[in-house]
Amino acid sequence: MKKETAAKAERNPLMILLFFAWISFNLALLWLHEPWRDEANVFLMAKELTPVSLIREIRYQGHPCLWYLLVMLLAKANLPFVSISVLSFLITGAAAYLFVFRAPLNPVLKACFLASPVFTYYYPVVARNYCLIALLLMLLAYLYPKRNEKGFLYGLLLALLVQADTIAIPLAGMIFLWWILPSAKGGNSSKKGRLGLLLFPASLAFWGVQFLHVTDSPEFHVTRPSLSELPQRVLSVSEGIIARLTPFSGKIPLIILILLLAAAIFTAVWTKKIFPLLTLLSAVLFEALFSIFIYELHIWHYLMLGYALLWFLWVSADETDPSSVPFLIPQLVLSAFAVCMLIRSCLPSETLGLRNALTGLYSDSKNAADYIRENIPSDALIVETNVSESSPVLALLGKDYVFYYAGTFTPETYADYGLSQSSETSYKALCEKIRNQFENIGNFYIMECKTSCLSNLPEDAEVLYESPEMTARGEEYRILKVTPGK
Repeated sequence: MKKETAAKAERNPLMILLFFAWISFNLALLWLHEPWRDEANVFLMAKELTPVSLIREIRYQGHPCLWYLLVMLLAKANLPFVSISVLSFLITGAAAYLFVFRAPLNPVLKACFLASPVFTYYYPVVARNYCLIALLLMLLAYLYPKRNEKGFLYGLLLALLVQADTIAIPLAGMIFLWWILPSAKGGNSSKKGRLGLLLFPASLAFWGVQFLHVTDSPEFHVTRPSLSELPQRVLSVSEGIIARLTPFSGKIPLIILILLLAAAIFTAVWTKKIFPLLTLLSAVLFEALFSIFIYELHIWHYLMLGYALLWFLWVSADETDPSSVPFLIPQLVLSAFAVCMLIRSCLPSETLGLRNALTGLYSDSKNAADYIRENIPSDALIVETNVSESSPVLALLGKDYVFYYAGTFTPETYADYGLSQSSETSYKALCEKIRNQFENIGNFYIMECKTSCLSNLPEDAEVLYESPEMTARGEEYRILKVTPGK
């Protein structure tokens, strides 16, 4: 049944047109996209560090190693910064291809989700590690019927999912549990299959090594709410996820949450498969608990639940007629949810959405980098006032330029979120350090970021460049030309 559905999709002109429309639209978004600090910091780290030093640094960054290692292949080959965006687009494009041409799901559902933020813009254009989750979940759904026959590959995909992002671990764990229980009864007896079973726990142990002493990171804020208030907090966060993804407020997000839960339960009861439902619920629960206890997650994490929903439907459709009326009901509910997400992403108030991607300014990094490249020589002294916010400009400029951090007056590349990169200083102290290190220096340049470590700048400093408007990510710059001592 699944092969017949996939064959029909590949021959369906509307599905082919839908896929190429998705490619064209997201390529246009990619062309317009201004990279920002989270994209740039990964690229700069990949260029600067060795694989071993990267593993030591990861616990301060919050993401496992897989994305960094893939980007390292590009950065070490001296490819331009834009290559990271191309990589993200290709990975999400592969996930979209599997979904459109291999998933035994209704074409209306496919069209709605492909146009929604689940597949459009956030993962293919904004180059983050989350695109890996999309591809790996679609591959795991596709290989599900042959999980024992392709045991090593299935286990490898689960191991890679652990290294894609921490939020994917509950999904990977539940899928592994669902796989290993029948295997323990002889369902996976091949040598390669048994080896595949070992890959997930090995990857989980390696994840633990990467995040030893993670509480050292200032990016995580551990809290300990009481057990009595935990259920209400979980419900509140889950409702907040729906509110963040849709244009609704008040009680409507709670109603949508109930409808989605009812659709999932209905699917599980009708298909007589409980493990896909438990896997889906574990992903939602983990994101809620993570937001409560450790770090408030954001829209990229929430969109991962869209892929979890699609994985749930795809796997539930195994040995099921996808065109049957009972199976169409949850697909229609999810299609309506995807449309709601699309509406939210197009609203003027959604600064991270499609409207701003097409007509607004995500980050002013491109403009600032273009100005520096055209007007400031590469051997000039350029001082930055925030390492993280400066990183996309530095990544765009490439190896020809060096930025000195004003707080310590040392050359900096990536943001390590250490105390030294939060040091504050005055303009007078900075000039003294410059005179001590550089004899007979004339003018130098300051790239002032929105968050600045430098105080008491001279009022008569020559402003060469200033961002024309506010940006979605708060990355606005002023480039000043000054003389030490003035």
